[in-house]
Amino acid sequence: MAGFVGFVVLVLLLLVLFNVVASRDRVIRELREQSGQQGRDIAALRQVLDAVADRVLLSREQRRVKWFDELPPFALDDFKSLSAGSERELIMACGSSDDAEVLGLRYRHDRLEFRSDGEKDAVAYGVARPWATIEDRPVKIYFNQYALTSKIVGLDQDGFVKLAPYHARLPE
Repeated sequence: MAGFVGFVVLVLLLLVLFNVVASRDRVIRELREQSGQQGRDIAALRQVLDAVADRVLLSREQRRVKWFDELPPFALDDFKSLSAGSERELIMACGSSDDAEVLGLRYRHDRLEFRSDGEKDAVAYGVARPWATIEDRPVKIYFNQYALTSKIVGLDQDGFVKLAPYHARLPE
């Protein structure tokens, strides 16, 4: 009888220890997830702070250089693989070079049509809106691979566009 009671106590002790270890693993997993989310939140706040500082401290010309001119040219290959409904973040420079303004756009792709043999010039059709608005407007993006330019038309202002860096945010 004493051996049976000892066995039951040992089994109960093992079950308690197993539950303690399992709950410790759950707590560690939850803490790792929370720290990962906090790291992403801190990175997003840094990006917003940098964008606001750029808006306050840099002139229009300096902002254009930092947010547009330094980006690589828009490659037509970036659009060849897009399917209808795909979305891309774009940076648009509008106005003359003396008073150019840089805006962020959200673009949703519809289709791509080539204008010349050899697929060097094309027109992308879709809808776009500035980041600070909710109204989508039909737009066309004209690609010229010889001049390495891409011009968007259909918004309040026409301008040249480039792909936005990953998770870029311009202050609106």
